[in-house]
This record gives sequence, C-alpha cells and structure tokens, in this order.
Amino acid sequence: SWWIFKTSEVKKYTRTLPFLFLLWLWYTNNMLEMQDIITHKDNGNIFITQHCDIRMRDRNITNDDIYNCIDTGEIIEQYENDMPLPSCLVCGYSNKRPIHIVVSDDGSNVYLITAYEPDSDRWKNNYKERK
Repeated sequence: SWWIFKTSEVKKYTRTLPFLFLLWLWYTNNMLEMQDIITHKDNGNIFITQHCDIRMRDRNITNDDIYNCIDTGEIIEQYENDMPLPSCLVCGYSNKRPIHIVVSDDGSNVYLITAYEPDSDRWKNNYKERK
C-alpha cells in the first residue's frame, strides 16, 4: 500500500516539511479574498490609480460599474508575486455587462489597477477562464 514508507523515506520527507509549511504559509498569506475587497469598498477604502482612471474613461466604465463588479464578482486569477502588492483579477457584472478589474489590497485599502470589458474571443466560461 502507498501508506507504508521505509524509515529512510520518512526521514527524507520530514526534513522538507518545515520548508513546505513556510512555503504554504507565504503562499496563503499573499492570496487576496473577495470578502476583504468588498469590506474595503463598503468602508470607502477604495482608490483608483491614474492608469485605471484613464482606462475607465476610455472604455466607458463608471465608478458604479466598478462597485457592481465588486459586489457581484469573484476572484478568477491570483497574482501573488505582483509588486509592490499582490493583486488579483475579479470578474463581475454591472447591468449584465461583464467587467474585469485588477485590484491589489494592502490590508487596509483596495487599489484599482485596471478595468476592462473582457473579449469573448479570449475568454470562456462566462469570462472566467482564458481560452
């Protein structure tokens, strides 16, 4: 059975467990949660970067569209290695219009990095998976 290990194998794996635990801890601490994003939005701790502001105007996306996207959205991709803060891609809807936003969270505030309407030629499964 695969449950049985030789003593030498157990020793080999136990040496790597502390490293794997630290790796898991780092990875899970860099993951953004949708509830945190919603809470920061509800508390008024949401900031639009200059880049996002320009893109929103170019793409006719309003602040209300962003709020609706967050309220109806779900995180579809995590970018935990982004700098200076981890970020994520949120897919949500505003008046049946699909919207993607990239946001980062510093623990107190949400920062909108960009916003766009996803292209059906590049996305599948209700705009939640890349083709």
